[in-house]
Amino acid sequence: MSVLEAMSVLELRGVSKTYGAGAAEVQALRDVDLSVQAGAMVAVMGPSGSGKSTLLTIAGSLEDPTSGEVLVGGAALSGMSRNDKARLLRHGTGTSSTTPGPTWRRTSSSSTRPTEPMGREVRATDRVAP
Repeated sequence: MSVLEAMSVLELRGVSKTYGAGAAEVQALRDVDLSVQAGAMVAVMGPSGSGKSTLLTIAGSLEDPTSGEVLVGGAALSGMSRNDKARLLRHGTGTSSTTPGPTWRRTSSSSTRPTEPMGREVRATDRVAP
């Protein structure tokens, strides 16, 4: 196994996410640990309401966890600016959406391009609905 294969590109350590407060409090994630190695393909599966989207939203740095730590390529996301997070993720990971519509796929080691669900590449001149 090479050093690259052994490197964890995404790590979640004790990640929890709580929404609301008091009687309306919902714990979407509770103390989640996850390590994804370079080159791995991961599927997050579970019933509706089990925290899949919350997990992916936090892993993609679109939302901060209530507690715990998220690392991408060994760098902790906590304390990073929004621009620094975007820069790090743009060059480090590829994700796919849980909703219909354009998704992203890696086309080279450092770029991604949107594709439609059936795989047709979306060109810069194509109109993509919000």
